[in-house]
Amino acid sequence: MFVVEVAARRRLEVEARPIDAEDLRGLGRDWKFDWTRRVRKAEVFKLIAPESPETVLGLVALVRRTDHVEVALLESRPDSVGDGKRFDGIAGCLLASAVRLSLRLGFDGCLALDAKTRLIKTFERDYGFSRLGQSQRMILEPLAAAALVARHERRPDHEEG
Repeated sequence: MFVVEVAARRRLEVEARPIDAEDLRGLGRDWKFDWTRRVRKAEVFKLIAPESPETVLGLVALVRRTDHVEVALLESRPDSVGDGKRFDGIAGCLLASAVRLSLRLGFDGCLALDAKTRLIKTFERDYGFSRLGQSQRMILEPLAAAALVARHERRPDHEEG
């Protein structure tokens, strides 16, 4: 998987790993959510670049259900949110890693989440989620899950100019 360092326009290889206590202590105060609480209720994974593993690019909290993986919480590092973001593609890589967990568990890549109202269109457009009725509940079905993983696991063989 890779993210793009926006200013340098370079692709950075990344991977998702389980978070540990040291990572939580090093997060800083700018993160919006209390990730220490989440670790007690879910499996939390960090997105890192192997070349600088001490820098957490994003976090995702996942809960195993009977037939899918629940995305309980997802957050990109504070300097990579909104206009002027440092890295692009963090959320997609975290969701692709959730799909891989779902596949390993035999759930065909299925994910579910409850989206904030302002993010519903983003989850539909950028990641392939479908909204259940008019609710905030969204699901990622197998075909869309496969497309999401393929998009974020594409090797950067041909750099764009």
